Formats: sequence, structure tokens, C-alpha cells
Amino acid sequence: MAYATLSDFYRCGIRAAAITPQARTVVSVSGSSLFQPMHGLATKDPVRGVANTGGALPAPLVANVVYYAIADDGDTLRLATSANNAQSGVAITLTTSGTGVLGLVASVEPLILGQLELDARKIDGALKAYGTPLPTPAPLEVVEVNCHLSALHVAATLGFVNPAQPTTDISFIKARYDEALKTLARWRAGEVLPIGTIDATSGVLENGTVSEAAPSFECVCLT
Repeated sequence: MAYATLSDFYRCGIRAAAITPQARTVVSVSGSSLFQPMHGLATKDPVRGVANTGGALPAPLVANVVYYAIADDGDTLRLATSANNAQSGVAITLTTSGTGVLGLVASVEPLILGQLELDARKIDGALKAYGTPLPTPAPLEVVEVNCHLSALHVAATLGFVNPAQPTTDISFIKARYDEALKTLARWRAGEVLPIGTIDATSGVLENGTVSEAAPSFECVCLT
């Protein structure tokens, strides 16, 4: 379980507008297959369907609902209602071809949540003296470190920011990531955490050292 929520990440990691991918046009619909040349999706990748004003998605698809790709080849895909169904090849049966200009938008939320969970395990390793996982809601400092660790990985994985939005400064994200690593190192070395969580091994310095109190991280929203 992550210590930061999706809302925390957008507030303290990378703002949502900067990592919202652009819709890519679906050229045609044939049966339950969507033709989108060089779609770049792998089976189980989450996507959302969109239609231009006045258009309609192929039934029974619903706008902005997350579906999961079944990549039949590099240009053709079908959609499933879950990642498990996508892996098993159980596609949604489309009953219409839709109208207007149709598009698919890659959904980044599962990627962000998955990365937050991975980085929360790094925090657990550094704070094992506190009987991790910590109870939730986690202390603000822990939430911020979780966001700062994950932001760089998310930015690197996505490889883009929304060109319609002000540019996100990757050097700022990297600097906060580096500071988060330093904080983990201090926690791992036995620094007492300035929070209300009880040390599960009271009186034991995990690595025999205590440094000065950890500096608090200011949650700076990217604008």
C-alpha cells in the first residue's frame, strides 16, 4: 500500500495537467477491433475512449471509463473491461462503430499508483524500526517523500509532458528525488523521525548512529 494518494501525487509530485496524454485518433472500427496505426500499446495497458463534440463512442463503450488494451498487432487492438480479461483475450463486443472522430487516451493513473506502491516499500525498508508498514494516514513528511521518489520514475516512464500546458521542469523533479534519497539514507541510519509514530524497537539505533533532525519538505505544487 502506498503512503501517498493520487491526489497527493498531483499536489506534491507532478500536476495532472502536465502528464495528461493527448488522444490519438482511431482510424476505423471493424467489428470489435480498433484500427490505430502504431498504437504503441501492450496488452493490459489502460486506456480511455473519447469522441469529438457531437460524436459517440462505439457501444457499449462509455467516455472516460478505463478499459484495457488487447494488442492484436502493432496497428489493431480490442478493449477489455479488466486487465485479467485483456490478458485472457476476452474483449468487449462492440455493437456499433461509433460516430465522429474517435480517439484513445492512455490512462496514467495505474502507472502512478503502482510506482507509489513500489516506492512506499523503499520507505518501509528505511523505517523498519517503526514496525512498517506505517499506519495511515501517514505523516506528511512520509507522504511527500513517497511523492518525490515516484515523480522522477513516472516522468521518465511517460517521457512526455502535455504540450498544451506549461513545461514541467524535470531538473526540479530530479532535485526533489535526490533530497528524498538523502532522507531515506538518514532514516535508515537511525535518525529519529519527528512524527508521532512509535519506534517498534525503542532504544535501539538501527545502524548505531543518529544525525540531526530531518529537514521538513515543503510541498511545492508545480505550476
